[in-house]
Amino acid sequence: MLDLPRPTPTCTSFQTTTEMRCIKCNDRMKLVLIEPRDGKLNLLTYRCNGCAAHESFLKAI
Repeated sequence: MLDLPRPTPTCTSFQTTTEMRCIKCNDRMKLVLIEPRDGKLNLLTYRCNGCAAHESFLKAI
């Protein structure tokens, strides 16, 4: 089965940055992927440098 990123549903309107803090270990996460969704949203995926966790967020275009 594919490991597809699932967006965190509560985080849809935030300032897009190339880095953010990891929720699990507080290390830096870097923006690694932007995927267009249905013409109105992008799926932003961040990866943690410390624990390799992933977080994905929907962002209105």
